[in-house]
Amino acid sequence: MNKVIQSFIHLCICVALISCARGGYVAKPVALQNEVVNASMGQDSLIEAMIKPYRNPIEASMKEELIDCAAPAVKGLPESSMGNLVADLLRDGSSRISNHKIDIAFLNTGGLRVEWPQGKITRAMVFELMPFENMVEYVEMNGVSIQLLMDQVAARGGAPVSGISFDISKGKAKNVKVDGVYLNPNQHYTLVSTDYLLNNGDKYEIPPYLERFLMNIKFRDLLFEELDFMNKQGKILHPKTDGRVRTVVAP
Repeated sequence: MNKVIQSFIHLCICVALISCARGGYVAKPVALQNEVVNASMGQDSLIEAMIKPYRNPIEASMKEELIDCAAPAVKGLPESSMGNLVADLLRDGSSRISNHKIDIAFLNTGGLRVEWPQGKITRAMVFELMPFENMVEYVEMNGVSIQLLMDQVAARGGAPVSGISFDISKGKAKNVKVDGVYLNPNQHYTLVSTDYLLNNGDKYEIPPYLERFLMNIKFRDLLFEELDFMNKQGKILHPKTDGRVRTVVAP
């Protein structure tokens, strides 16, 4: 496959993704202006003519600056500034959009594909971070199931979470707290994640839950909405670690 064809396929994918992100815009065929399409046109020339109407709008969209980031957001374990930031965005955004209190956000480290630099965060960076078509869903779980899930996180050395904190000791989650209060086995909590993870993705085994709700929004689109909301409020991103997940040495 030559480079021009690869570029055309890439642009088609971007058009489809942007259409989903902006909700409603559908790319339609356009007439090739000032181009004579006939048997004498080479394949590359024809594809280049087809790409032309889309290239500039796509490039402009991808360069759109969404919000400022006060420090680099980097990945790591048991917690990281990148993981904390995105998990917080998921929890805050899903709470606001669903108008339902979300207690906990849970993600997997491998699902975050890039790190973000200090400075301007662009639309392209969000696509690079989350290139998947994962949907946002939340479940109602009791404290026993939350403990079982956090034990799986602990066994992997950590993961991006929000609204919950715990120590990793001997591969288990100890001293688990939700919003600063110790986990209650009999209490019901709302946990938000992606359909991928809630369907046992990345080899997680999701414990029993009481109810499950589809928010009908892609994770990437939720990030777009939450970053736009924050920017309009005059806020900026402050990636940081805060001790929400700690590895401790057992006595």
